[in-house]
This record gives sequence, structure tokens and C-alpha cells, in this order.
Amino acid sequence: MDLTSALLMLKKLCILYLSRKMNRRLFIKNTSLSIGIGSISGISLGNPYNNEEQNEITWDYSNKVLDPSDEAAWEKIGAYYPRESTIINLENGYFSHQALPVLAYHQQMEKEINSKHSIFMRLEQEARIESIRDIFASYQNCKASTIAFTRNTTESLNIAIMGFPWTPDDEVIIGNQDYGSMVEAFEQCVKRFAIRIKIANIPITDSEHFESTVMNSYTRLITPKTRMIHLTHPVNLNGQGLPLLRLIEKIRDINSNICIVVDAAHAVSHFPEKIGEIPADIIGCSLHKWTGNPLGLGCLYMRENWIPKIWPLMGDISKSTDDIRKFEHQGTRPIQSILALEKAIAFNLKIGLMNRLNRLRYLKYTWQGNQNAMSQFSKNTGFQLELSGALAADLTQSPKIDFLHPLKSNHQGAISTFCIKGMTPDSISKILKDRFKIFTVAINHPIINGVRITPQLSNSKEDALAMNKAIHTIISES
Repeated sequence: MDLTSALLMLKKLCILYLSRKMNRRLFIKNTSLSIGIGSISGISLGNPYNNEEQNEITWDYSNKVLDPSDEAAWEKIGAYYPRESTIINLENGYFSHQALPVLAYHQQMEKEINSKHSIFMRLEQEARIESIRDIFASYQNCKASTIAFTRNTTESLNIAIMGFPWTPDDEVIIGNQDYGSMVEAFEQCVKRFAIRIKIANIPITDSEHFESTVMNSYTRLITPKTRMIHLTHPVNLNGQGLPLLRLIEKIRDINSNICIVVDAAHAVSHFPEKIGEIPADIIGCSLHKWTGNPLGLGCLYMRENWIPKIWPLMGDISKSTDDIRKFEHQGTRPIQSILALEKAIAFNLKIGLMNRLNRLRYLKYTWQGNQNAMSQFSKNTGFQLELSGALAADLTQSPKIDFLHPLKSNHQGAISTFCIKGMTPDSISKILKDRFKIFTVAINHPIINGVRITPQLSNSKEDALAMNKAIHTIISES
């Protein structure tokens, strides 16, 4: 055994012993300082995966209104999310890492399926999936008969878009900030079915009549040929939500036969509305995002009256035309990812969905230094939430920064996108990563051109303040 291998084995043994004795974050810090080996291939060896105690949830805030600034409480929750110790990750919109109990159960199910092999797949998987369907339907206040499990939002909505009974000259209304894959799906329908696309323009700045502007941008485009309206809530580019319930109600008043489709990739477990509370016809979402499930699980919700009208994307004659399961034909798929959903839901419920949203908003307003939003947030929640000017500069007041969404809108969660005048999104993102060790994502879109910041429950107030300081430094030097 060479010296490097011996040191690596020694460090792993130390980690296994110490992880049972020390707080995870303190342990990571101390291990890095005392052992000094650092990381191999960019992955910190002082990580929480070896701490089996972290797989059990030791707190329950489900029936408590949790102060979003209670760092001690949120530290306990954040400790269940593994994170790279050498960089601050503020790009959690792509997907969310699993909490440790979810990760452990996912691996446990993978081992069980691998052990039972085809016995599980042929004799057990169907009943297990149905139990998860019931659990998820209860979580989202809808009927299990309206829920199909897919791989992600893109697949969910492609099923609806490609399987829709289009005829030539039918019209669909979409938004100018809709997700690129959905826009491409409709563009393919133009070529395949000779339909027509109309585009609603969603404002990105504050206005006194923001909600009515959004609603009118869609409803004014409705004609007798309108067959479908596609709404994105919230927009993945900048986190802007729509006045969804009022908008759907207004569309129904104009024409109740229009099929209303919602891209809710970032909504489920992030925004307070549940699928069963949204009066749309079809909803697609990704459960590896804010729900915190393993990668590769999405959901397609469809009102029962629409199920027999939509063709499945993959051929399936084993299910009746009115069975939601006809949309689940994928061939052999990773069942362990579906089964882990039970644990992901349980973890979210232990935190409390409104507690989660309040914390995410608090982190966003902190990195923005947004004094006005934090003050209003305090009034809405009843907590005394303050931003010290000495700690956080109010970036929303800087003439060098533009926020690419209305700052006063109530229809927002964790996501925020900004730009610095005279700098490209890619250059800002690179500086944040290389100089300040903060990972973000550059958004290069015809409407939204900036840097997207998406905190998660793994982030601390210190992470948010580090982001605020980094941006303040960049604009001070520009």
C-alpha cells in the first residue's frame, strides 16, 4: 500500500469514528484543519454520508410556526443536507440535493431491489408504486387517479402537448419566458399539426397594476380558435410567479373549454399552492427540485375528463384510455427513485411547507439586502426580521444593478435573477465562483439576461451575507 492510500484509509477511519461524536458542520471544519489532506477530485472527504445518526430526524416543526431567522433551528435542519464544504452553492434551482434520510432510504431500496431482482420487479413493484401514488396524492390534495409518475416536467408536458387532439389552425397561447423545452415542443407541433402559437408578454418590472397586466397579456390573445393556454408558475428564469388562481378563473370565464396547462416545475413543495388546489386541467412538475426527491422523478397531473382525450407518448394498450397509468409506460425504470418519494414528503412535512417558504424568502431578502421586502415580510409573518446596514448592503437600491423580476410581487419564492450594468451574466458568474467561491448560474435568454440565485435549506444566513458582500464588492470596483 502506498503512502497516499494509507493516508486516505486513515482519514476514512477517523471520519467514521469522529462523525458519531461531533456536530456535522463543526466536524467538517475541524477535520479539514487537523488532518490536512483536503479533498480528492474536488470531493470533500469530511462529509456527512458516514454519519448514520443523521438519517434519523430528531426534530418536528410540522405544527410550529418557525422563525425564518432562527439560525439554531435552521442549522439543525440544514445539517441533514450534504454540501460541498469548499464552495457556497446558490444554484439549487437545477435540482435539490436529497436530505440524508431520503438518500439513505433511496440507497436502501436500490439494494433491496437489486437483491430481490426480478422477484421484486415482477411481483412487488406495482403495489409499492400504488402506495406511493396514494401518499403523493394526499400530500398534494388530489385524487390518485389523476397522478402519473414521469421522469421530469419536460416529459410530463410533452405527453400533454404531443398527445393533444390538435387540428390545423388551432391556437395555443404561451408566455415569452416559458421554459425552452416547452417552447420547442409547441414549435414542433406547428410543424407537425399546423397549429399557431401566440405569445403573451410578461412584465419583469414593478407596476401598480402588475397582476392585471399579466392577466390581460394572456386573455387578450384568446380567440374562438384557442385550444390551449400554457402557463409557467413560477418562471424558472427569474422565479416570478403568476397570479395563477385569478388568471385561470378569468380564462374560464371567457371560454371554459380551453385546456389550461401549467408548468409547475418549481412550484411543488416550494409555493403554498398544492396541485389539487390549482384549477388547471394539466400540471407538470419535477419532484427532484423543491420536493428533494432523487433525480429522475416527475409528476403529471391530469383532470379525469382530459385523460381519455390525450394520447400517451409511448404506446400502451394494456391500460384503458381513461387510466392515468397509460402515461407511465417507460419500459424498465428506477423504481427506487419512486419509492424514495415517501421519505422526501415526510421530511418536508416535518419542516412545514410554509416554514420552508418563509426561510427561503428570508435568505433571498438577506442576500439582496432588500430592506423594503424584509420589513414587509416581518409584518406579514409577525417576526422581527431586520437587516443591519453594516452587514448587508441594500443591492435593490444600487443604480448599477437591475433585478429582472418585480421586487414588490407577492408571487415569488427563493429564486431571484439580477444583472450588473456593463457586465455579462457569464462574467459575473465566473467572478463569483473563482474569486468568492460562490456557485451560481448565468441565464442568457432574450428576455431574462442575468445571474440566477437560488438558495436552499442547506444554505445559512452567512452564505446569504457572503453573496451580498461579494456583489457589493464587484459593483464597488466596477
